[in-house]
Amino acid sequence: MRCSFGSVHRLGADVWLAATWLALLCGAIALSVWAAIDDRFPGDAAVGRWIQANDLPGRTLSQFLRDVGSTPAAAITLILAVIVLLALGRRRAALVSGCFAIGFGLQHGIKLLVDRPRTSILLLDQHGSFDSPSFPSGHVMSSMIAGLVVVYLCWRIPGPLWLRAPIAAWGAGVGLLQPWASISAGVHWPSDTLGGFVWTAVIGVPLIFALERWALPADNRDDRFPGWRRPFPRLR
Repeated sequence: MRCSFGSVHRLGADVWLAATWLALLCGAIALSVWAAIDDRFPGDAAVGRWIQANDLPGRTLSQFLRDVGSTPAAAITLILAVIVLLALGRRRAALVSGCFAIGFGLQHGIKLLVDRPRTSILLLDQHGSFDSPSFPSGHVMSSMIAGLVVVYLCWRIPGPLWLRAPIAAWGAGVGLLQPWASISAGVHWPSDTLGGFVWTAVIGVPLIFALERWALPADNRDDRFPGWRRPFPRLR
């Protein structure tokens, strides 16, 4: 049986991707087990105090970031993305994008299983509210899930750069700045935010793969960046 070089190359890339995902999953599980054993990791308190002492990114901005990075806000963002994709006729992409909502339920399940207590008021000043265990950070995980969908779709779906660039920057910025906001507010240890990033990657890698290979095939997407608005066929 003959096999093209392209097929072999793709198979090799798929194997590496699967290995990367398994490594991320093992790392996420290991972090979760460690968080269940220890209330905080070495260096958590020192990093948290340094961020608060330097007022990064500031109390007002921290509260704003936590508001726009909450799970309800992230869910609304995901719903809007699905609606836009359906309006554009991208039904497969809408289905896969909607599957990212699995992460919202997963984070709550992990929180209950790990059951890590929140930060100590003896070590960090707390000026934020919370109603769930600490690990992983729900704000980090929710905002990164929504941001990942927004950034990927802004990259892959055709449209004017002046529209896509600020939307992608907003999606990425809210997620990437969320750890500093949560630590500055005194409601999470740095290791909680690390757990949020790693678990987001565990969810995001297979779903981005599904978007890339199944929902947005090469003959039905814009591979140019920046790209410009142009007609494209509806998926059947």
